[in-house]
Amino acid sequence: MDFRAAENWRVAKPRVPNVLCGKCGTRFTWKQVKDITHDYITKCKNCGTFMDCFSVNVEVRADNEYLLHTTPRYWWHITERADWANNRNLKARYVHVGTQQTCRVYHDILVHNRDWKNVFQSTTFIDPGLHLYRVELPPQVRVHPKLAIDHNNWPVEVEGGGPPVICKYVNQVEVPGSISLLVPYRDLTNIREVSNFGHGRNNPDYKEA
Repeated sequence: MDFRAAENWRVAKPRVPNVLCGKCGTRFTWKQVKDITHDYITKCKNCGTFMDCFSVNVEVRADNEYLLHTTPRYWWHITERADWANNRNLKARYVHVGTQQTCRVYHDILVHNRDWKNVFQSTTFIDPGLHLYRVELPPQVRVHPKLAIDHNNWPVEVEGGGPPVICKYVNQVEVPGSISLLVPYRDLTNIREVSNFGHGRNNPDYKEA
């Protein structure tokens, strides 16, 4: 995995599209950001190059900037699996967890389209076919000092022993510019299913979108 120091990540201005053409640097429109997320490809209006979600340049969303420098205690995961909270098949694997805002948006992507400029202003219900889980990081967790670049090339097995190392990364696909974690499933604690997206307010490091 490729890593970049927190100070080397560019942060977009609030409510400004944070995805740029990887060839000429033209800032995309919100519609193009939505196209990248839903159709995984869009055409740059400046240079005419077709860009997929891994060829564009992504800036950190302004409402996720705080995660460059802090790692909250609680994170969330949304899935179709009703048994995710106690699945033995996941014990030796890495899993992806994100903020409750990112899971809320990803939920809306799975269920219906959203106005991409206001992606965090989404519904509070959880679709009957989906399950939302809140997880807790163990006290002994070690967080990698840099953030990974999302090439969608992740390890699937937990190697070695000792305190777990958690990897933060900047999303290229699910809510581009949001920050999530890659963590060994077996090292998560207090995994429980929750009924809504409001539980983040119990997190000391919670930031309202």
